[in-house]
Amino acid sequence: MLAEILQMLRTGADTIFYGDIVVSMAALPGEALREIRDGERGGEAVELCEHALAVKPGHSTARAEELPERAVESRGDASSLAWLGTVRRSQGRYAEASEFYRRALALDPEHLQAWMGVAMLLTLQGNAAAAVPRLRELVAAHPDSVPLRATLGDVHCDLGAYGSAVECYEHVLDGHPEHLGCRLGLARCLSHRPLLALRMRSPRHVLESLEVEEVDPDLLARAAAALLRASPSPLEDPLLLSVLRHALLTDLGVERALTQARRDLCLSPPGDAPELALALTDQCRLNEFAWPVSPEEVARLATAPEWVRAMYGPEGIAPEIVERGRRIPTLTPISGGTSAEVRRLYEANPYPLWRRFSRGAPIDLDQYLRLLTAGEWEPPDFLKRPRLLVAGCGTGRELLSAAWTWHPTAVTGFDLSRTSLAYAQRMAERLDIEVELYQADLLQLDGWERRFDAIVCTGVLHHLDDPLAGWRRLLELLRPGGVMVVGLYSETARHAIVAAQEEVRGMGVPPTPAGIRAARARLGSLPPDHPAAGCAVLRDFYHTSGCRDVLFHVQEHRFTVPRIAAALDELGLTFLAFEADGAVRHLYRTLFGAGTNLAYWEKLEQLYPETFLGMYQFWCRKGDR
Repeated sequence: MLAEILQMLRTGADTIFYGDIVVSMAALPGEALREIRDGERGGEAVELCEHALAVKPGHSTARAEELPERAVESRGDASSLAWLGTVRRSQGRYAEASEFYRRALALDPEHLQAWMGVAMLLTLQGNAAAAVPRLRELVAAHPDSVPLRATLGDVHCDLGAYGSAVECYEHVLDGHPEHLGCRLGLARCLSHRPLLALRMRSPRHVLESLEVEEVDPDLLARAAAALLRASPSPLEDPLLLSVLRHALLTDLGVERALTQARRDLCLSPPGDAPELALALTDQCRLNEFAWPVSPEEVARLATAPEWVRAMYGPEGIAPEIVERGRRIPTLTPISGGTSAEVRRLYEANPYPLWRRFSRGAPIDLDQYLRLLTAGEWEPPDFLKRPRLLVAGCGTGRELLSAAWTWHPTAVTGFDLSRTSLAYAQRMAERLDIEVELYQADLLQLDGWERRFDAIVCTGVLHHLDDPLAGWRRLLELLRPGGVMVVGLYSETARHAIVAAQEEVRGMGVPPTPAGIRAARARLGSLPPDHPAAGCAVLRDFYHTSGCRDVLFHVQEHRFTVPRIAAALDELGLTFLAFEADGAVRHLYRTLFGAGTNLAYWEKLEQLYPETFLGMYQFWCRKGDR
C-alpha cells in the first residue's frame, strides 16, 4: 500500500483513494511508523512522513511520540533514525533531532533523508551555510533526486543566494512542473531579484507560475516585466496576456507602452475586441484605473464600443461590496478626528485590493517562531493553535494568509472601514476560511473582554495620533506570555516617500482618482536623481488605493530602531525578531553573528538604508504577568 500512496502523493494529491480506503494526510505518519516498525520499506516510509510533515509540520507528533523508541528498538536502521529526527525537528526538539540524524549518518553516511534533515535543521538554527557544501556533493551524486535538489534550493533561498536557488527550482520544475514548493520558491526569489528571470533557460516557468492558484502572482510581476522589456515583440508575447490578467504590473516603462496601446485601441478601435483589450481591462481593474487618460481618449469614450469603455472604468466600489459592508457587525463606535478621517479614506479606497496570496505548506505558529528566532526562543504551547487577532485587518490579505498558514483555533479581525471588511469577508468565503469580522476603533476597545494568544498589527499604529496609546490598548487584549507582530514605518527608509508626499502637496491636487493620476504622472516624470523619484519602486505607486495610502494619508508617524527599542521598554515587551528575507538575515549573521540585537539592527540599517523600505515588521512578547 505504501508504494501506491507515495506514487499518488508525488502527483500532488492531499487525500488518497486506495480501493475502498480513504487515506488523508492525518493518517500518514502512523502508516509510515508501522512500515518502519514492521516492514522493509524504511526509505519509502521516511519519504511518506516528509510529505505529511511538509503539509502540516507539527501534525500527528503526539501519536509519533508513543512509538519512536519501540520503532528504533525494533528496526534501528538509518531510515528509522532519520524519520525520528524529522519528528523531533518538527516538534522543535532540535538537540534530539540532531542526535537522531547523527546516528542515522553513522550507519549510512550517504543517507539522503538524513542529510536533508540536517540541512533543514541547520537552517532552522540560523546556520544554513554549513549545509550547502554537503548538499551540493549529494546533488552531484544523485542528480535525479527531486527532494534533494529542492532542499538545496530552499537552503540557498534562506541564505539570500537567489541565483543558485533559482537554478535548483528551475531544474526541478523542468521535470516536475507540479512541484508547488519549487514554484513558490521561484516566486520568492524572483520577487527579490527580478532580473534573474533573464538568466533562466526559458520564461515558461514564470508564465506557468502566474496561472497557479497557490502562487501570489504579484511576486512575479517585476520578473515578468523584465522579460517583456527584453522580448522582441512584447505586445505579442504570451507572457504579456498572462501577467496583465493576474498580476499588478509595477514597471513604469511597461506601463507607458501599455497606456499607449490602450490609447491606440480607443482612438482607432477594430470591429471586435482583440485579446489584448480584454487583458488590458483586467489589468486596469487591478490597478483601479490608475493609468493616465488623455483628453482625446475622454472625448472618444462617449461613442466608443463597450469593450473600449471597459478599459477605462467604471471606477468606484461595487454595489455588492457596499451592501455586504452594511451587514458587518459593529463592535465599537468610531472616534472623531483622525479615526474618522482614516475611516473615510479606506471606505473610498479599500486597501489593499488583492486576488491571491501564496499558499504553501502550513506551519504552526510556534514552529514558525522557532524558525524566525533560529531556535533561540522556545514558544509556549498555546501558540501551536493560538487565538489570533488581526487589528486593522483591512481587506483581509494578512488576516487570511495567517489563518491559512498558522491554523489558529479562531481568527478575529477588526477595521475602521466597512468596505474593506466586506472585501475581506468575500475573500474569506472564496477561500473557505472561517473568520470573525467587526467594524471597530482600536482606541474604543477598552470594554472588550476578549483575550488573544497572538496579535497581528501591521501598518496601523503609525497612522494614529498617538501610536503608543493604540499599542497599549492592544496589550490589554493580549494574554500574559502572548506574542505580537507589529509593523511601523521606517524614518530611514522612507526619505524618497517623504519627498514624494511633499511634491504632491505642492501640486495641490485632491485625493480623487483624477488627482491621483495627476500625482502619478508628475512623480513618474521626475529625473532619476530627484529625491522623490525612488517612490516609483513601491508596488503601491501602481494602483489607486495604494497611491492614495502612500501619498495622501491623513496621518503618518515614522520610527527608528532606537525609538522602537524605547517603546518596547516603556511597554514592558521583549523583542524577539524582525521579519526579513533570507538575504537580510544572512547579511545580519555575516556582520554580527548569531542572535538578534536591536543595536546591531540599527547599524545594519545605517549601512543599508532601504532594508526596511516597506516597514519594520517585528515580533515581541508580553511578560508572563
